[in-house]
Amino acid sequence: MKMEIRLELLYKITKWLLLTLFVALLVFLFWQKFIPAGKIVYSHDLSYQGKFVFGLYPVGRIVQSSDWQKVVGEPVYFDVYSPRQFKKATVSLRYFNNTGLEAKFGLKLNVNDWSFYMIKMNAPQDKFVEQEFEFDLPQAERKNNKIRFVIAAPGIDKANGDLLIDNIVIRMSR
Repeated sequence: MKMEIRLELLYKITKWLLLTLFVALLVFLFWQKFIPAGKIVYSHDLSYQGKFVFGLYPVGRIVQSSDWQKVVGEPVYFDVYSPRQFKKATVSLRYFNNTGLEAKFGLKLNVNDWSFYMIKMNAPQDKFVEQEFEFDLPQAERKNNKIRFVIAAPGIDKANGDLLIDNIVIRMSR
């Protein structure tokens, strides 16, 4: 009789523990996918391949350093994981540009294969600068839950000087 009571109690405790763990897992997955807070922030310093920010690529157009990536061809892209639809993205880009070229930063649009909304980057300087760019995301192309951004600097392959990308911070909100 004592053994039956202990087994029954152990069974009930195990059942409730497994049920609680299952519910906690569901809540965690819901939180990760649906972002109930309505905003998400990714920070990527380009010294490693991130889980949510993919790039800069293609490989032949960039040179990797331990602290930054040098753009040697154009355009270069990076993708950002977006687990759901957002209305706005603010991208903070830290870069060094002493090439004398007019560089642009943009968002891939969902219109056709070569549609981008481009914003002029600040004038070339001999120091790292940080610049914020705002984009409306309803028009953005979204493939496999990724949004594509582009950096273009026509003539970078023949330019004297460097275009270095150091850090990217992406804030997306509903």
